[in-house]
Amino acid sequence: MQALNCLKKELIFIFRQKEELSVLRQLSKEMRSMLEDDEDKNVTFIIENKPIKAHKSVLKARSEFFNAMFASGMRESQNLEIPLPDATYDAFKAFLEYLYTGTCSIPDVHLAEDIFICANQFAAFKLKDYCERELIKAVTNISNVDLLLQYLEMADVYQVRENVS
Repeated sequence: MQALNCLKKELIFIFRQKEELSVLRQLSKEMRSMLEDDEDKNVTFIIENKPIKAHKSVLKARSEFFNAMFASGMRESQNLEIPLPDATYDAFKAFLEYLYTGTCSIPDVHLAEDIFICANQFAAFKLKDYCERELIKAVTNISNVDLLLQYLEMADVYQVRENVS
């Protein structure tokens, strides 16, 4: 009887986790829809002379950097258009995807590098850690010495930890 009760509790626990995962997936899907739809977006970033629109409320809720920026009274907090001359368009789009959905696809190592820099600039540390892991995987497969040296220099500049778990 005790084993049956333990099994019952375990099944209830698994069911609740599955339910929570389903809710999180639905939330991520809905947030992706918000990201893809320009309706109600109230801030525009200019990157590589192209606009990328976003919701200030999402940025503030998901990023301490943007929360501080928009609350500070800085010029950027008042502007509806914010130039980001140091970011790349694709990396910032991926960064926003991460802020909105909690996920981000990194199809190649060069984009991983750009997203890493963007995540570092805007203090998205979990995304930065994810990019670090992707870059470390890439470094283990690099036969081009120049590219390897470039990544080692980048690791030094951005103070990448020795062991990324």
